Amino acid sequence: VQDGMRQLAERTRRYDRYASAFVEAANVSERPADAAALLLEAARAHADLLGAHAEAIALYRRVLELDAHADAKLRAARRLAKLLDGAD
Repeated sequence: VQDGMRQLAERTRRYDRYASAFVEAANVSERPADAAALLLEAARAHADLLGAHAEAIALYRRVLELDAHADAKLRAARRLAKLLDGAD
């Protein structure tokens, strides 16, 4: 599903909707691990596709607040540190 969504976003250039769809899915997810994966993709889209670093930072921080797997938190922390380092 994610690959299809990414292809559609690339064709339509609607990366904002792509990112929003992942955030909305995370908001209703009952499993923290799933929510973390969805938020990580949304944050990546905000940072890399939209250049919306403030939004990406907020989403990475949400991942860190979840009761998710350590690897998801580590990825979020690394990306967050990279974005915050670039904000100086």
